[in-house]
Amino acid sequence: MDGKPFAPYAKSTLRKPQYQGKRVPDLDLSGRMLESMRKTVLDGFHARLHFDGIHPGGKKPISNSMLARIHQYGHGTQPERAFFGLTDQQRERVKAHLHHVIYDRAAKIWRGK
Repeated sequence: MDGKPFAPYAKSTLRKPQYQGKRVPDLDLSGRMLESMRKTVLDGFHARLHFDGIHPGGKKPISNSMLARIHQYGHGTQPERAFFGLTDQQRERVKAHLHHVIYDRAAKIWRGK
């Protein structure tokens, strides 16, 4: 995110078969994390994006929500690998788009359409 590369995998991780040949963290390695992403519409203005289900984990199962949080912010020996959110540039594009949508709707209301 924000043009920053992910922290590299640890040497111990690279020795595992599924990581052979990988030098950069791969968000699609198994696909389970992205497949577990869900959206819940709360009302006409709010929605929640979250991760559902359980990841089999290494030593014990862990919720995908907790695993995403660990990747996003780092924890213990796991480095921060922020992947969930918007870059500053994306935020500005969303704000500009919403400004136009709101302005257009307000103009239609003002004109009585």
